[in-house]
Amino acid sequence: MAPADSCCNCGSTDKVKMTDTDLRRMPAMGLAGAEIKIVLPFPYCKECVPSAKRRRPGALGILAINSLITAVLAMCWIFYGPLVSEETMIYVVCPASFLLSLILVFGFYGMRRPSGSQTSYYQPVKLKNTGHKWPADITGLELAFTNKPYANSFTNANKDAVSSNALKVSNA
Repeated sequence: MAPADSCCNCGSTDKVKMTDTDLRRMPAMGLAGAEIKIVLPFPYCKECVPSAKRRRPGALGILAINSLITAVLAMCWIFYGPLVSEETMIYVVCPASFLLSLILVFGFYGMRRPSGSQTSYYQPVKLKNTGHKWPADITGLELAFTNKPYANSFTNANKDAVSSNALKVSNA
């Protein structure tokens, strides 16, 4: 049970309401296994409610976006750029397209910063791990919080689950 006295993102006690938070985890970076999805209610203030829906970008998603931008930049160069030799294309255009797309992707995600007293632009709660009993019964959760005071109050509110190792709480 999540304590509802303060926002789990910024710690505000003003106009806090419980909001369902869709927590997901992909084993092995999404290369193997099935996605685990758990929806839990956590308290959010009015300013932090949008962060409940923003999941952190995964490595494969960032790689896919980077690859698409690289391909688009390379195609633009091919179709609209000057006529260049094949050697120049391989040694200059391709690396330049890749580096420019990396700068664009990391710049985009780098600008997504928490505002005000928020501890995270994305969901302030992360599903780090789950315990399983075959075939698909979830026997335990490990949650990571970006807001350390809220993590402590969450641990105190769930002492029984923490002491029985059904729940682990850490800082993200």
